[in-house]
Amino acid sequence: MSAEEFNIQLINAEEDLHMILRAEKRLLIVESEIQNVEHDVRQQGRRMNEELSDVERLEKNGVSALFQKVLGNHEEQLEKERQEYLQEVLTYNSLIDELEVLKYEEKILTKKINRRNEAQKLYQILLKEKERKIKLSYPNIAVELNKIDNLIKVSKQLIKETDEATESGNDVLKHLNLMIKNLKYVKQWGLYRMQGKGRYSSYEKKGYVDKAQKLVGVVQVKFNIFEKELKDLYPDYDLNLDNYHFKAFVDNFYDGLITDWIIVKKLQVALNSTVSATHKVNRLLSMLESEKEKIIDSLNMRKKERSNFIKEAKLSK
Repeated sequence: MSAEEFNIQLINAEEDLHMILRAEKRLLIVESEIQNVEHDVRQQGRRMNEELSDVERLEKNGVSALFQKVLGNHEEQLEKERQEYLQEVLTYNSLIDELEVLKYEEKILTKKINRRNEAQKLYQILLKEKERKIKLSYPNIAVELNKIDNLIKVSKQLIKETDEATESGNDVLKHLNLMIKNLKYVKQWGLYRMQGKGRYSSYEKKGYVDKAQKLVGVVQVKFNIFEKELKDLYPDYDLNLDNYHFKAFVDNFYDGLITDWIIVKKLQVALNSTVSATHKVNRLLSMLESEKEKIIDSLNMRKKERSNFIKEAKLSK
């Protein structure tokens, strides 16, 4: 097969695939129209049956003297009902005809769409074969193709790094929320419990402080990981998530040289600082989500560009 014949075959396969994709869009419209017309048919059928019942009642029972006096003679009224019934029948039949046409189109479109996998497979096979020919016999074209491939690799790597940063950010957020939960719990003790004396009170305070100390360490590690992931994406970005207040709170709690009301104040400072950190992490996660959408759009555009480049490449041999 000559290069020109191969190109024609590839173009025809692409056109066939596009035709199937257009059929899919049209099928959605047709299915919606069928539902609407079927609803109209049911409604019209009820109106037609009502008019038929009026005609049959007049034909069977005649009309009362009072009815004749108000609406005219029996024959005129019967003819009027027959005309109205005929009009409803014509409308009903028109809807049935419309429904049949739509269902016939639906059948044809469905047959076309059922070929999608086959058409997609053929197009990809031809595209791969042309790509193989380019890499084998057309080095100048292959260089340009490699440039596009490298851009695609960059986009995929950015998506991977964005996912890793998002996963790390969610991990930070999980531990920050856990810290907030614990800080709120202790804050709810109130001064009367914070000022408690004795072995049990000291044990309870120390138990919480141990837990808080561990959380501070974990959160700091998570922050560092998150910052590293962001720096992979944005080398000049400064996360600036300082947890000094957490450490200061825990250290001051331990040293026992401050009054209880200062401890309560430190609790609020730690809580405010933690909540502020969660807000910043949430903003960063939103930024990552937005950036990922842009990268995916760019990746899809580059993949399309690659397919078009292969398809339109001129093979002279």
